[in-house]
Amino acid sequence: MHRSDTGALDAKGRFVPAKFEEIFLKHAKNRPDALTSLEVKEMILANRDPDDPQSWYFSYYVFLDNGSFI
Repeated sequence: MHRSDTGALDAKGRFVPAKFEEIFLKHAKNRPDALTSLEVKEMILANRDPDDPQSWYFSYYVFLDNGSFI
């Protein structure tokens, strides 16, 4: 976990389904089941902690696949 995370994993690294679904409810505009690269950027901007810049860039690249959807 880091200060800019979404809460989709708890402090012990366990998956939190409600927080994961919240990501898509808040940020998925084009498809309800995926985020575009722009939507990922918007999510990171919405969640980022100003004192945690390393996590902003790391999160973006971790979430993307070859089709630019997560």
